[in-house]
Amino acid sequence: MGLKTLLRKAEKPDTDTSFRDLYTRVLLRTGLEGTTVLGVTSAMNGEGKTTIARQFARLLAADGILAEQGGRAGSVLLVECNQRPAGAGAGFAAPEAPGLAHYLQRECTLEEAVKPTDCARLWTIPAGAAAGNFSILIRTTTMDELMRHLRERFDFIVLDLPAVLDTTDTQMLAELTDYLVLVVRAGSIPSKLVRQALDGLDGEKLLGVVLNDSRPDLPDWLEHRL
Repeated sequence: MGLKTLLRKAEKPDTDTSFRDLYTRVLLRTGLEGTTVLGVTSAMNGEGKTTIARQFARLLAADGILAEQGGRAGSVLLVECNQRPAGAGAGFAAPEAPGLAHYLQRECTLEEAVKPTDCARLWTIPAGAAAGNFSILIRTTTMDELMRHLRERFDFIVLDLPAVLDTTDTQMLAELTDYLVLVVRAGSIPSKLVRQALDGLDGEKLLGVVLNDSRPDLPDWLEHRL
C-alpha cells in the first residue's frame, strides 16, 4: 500500500501541524489532477473519524493548496454520510438541514443541500434528518447522479463515512470514492475488529491508517498489513 499515515492525537489545542502532515501525505499520494473523493471511515463508532474528516477538509480549504494549481478554485466539500453523530454543519456554523437525506428523497435542491461554512472555499452537505430508508437511498441512481454533479463542481470531496463494522452502507458508499483512510483509536478497539474492518475495505483504494492516539508508531501487526 502506497501510504502509511500516522496522526498522533495532540495534547495542545492547535493540531494544525498534525493535520497538515496528514493532508500533505494524502495529496502527494493522490495527486492534484482532477477532483479527488476521499472517504474517511473507522472500524467502530467513537474513534474520531468525523473530527478528522472535518479538520482535514477545513485545513485543505484554508491553506489554499488546491487553488494554487492553475485554473482551479480550490473548493473543498465535506459530505456527512454518517447519520449517527450530529450533522457536519455542527462543526462549521452551517445549518444541519436540509441535507443529504433530504436531497436523496427529493425534498430539496442541490443548492439548498450544499451550504457555505465559516471557512473560505469550504462547503458542506450535512446528513440532514435521519432517514429510516437511508440504506436504500444511497443505492439509487440519485446518489450516483449527485456524486457526478459534485465532482464537476468541487476540486476535492471528503466523505465522512459510517463505521465499517456498523453497517453495510460503508461498502456501498466506498464505491463512490477514489481513496479511503481508516481511522483507528489505538488502545480502545480490539485488533481483531481493526483486521475485520481492513478486510471489508478495498485494498486498492485504502491509502493507509490514521492512528488517532498518542502512541508514536503503528503496532507491528498493523504495520505488516500496510
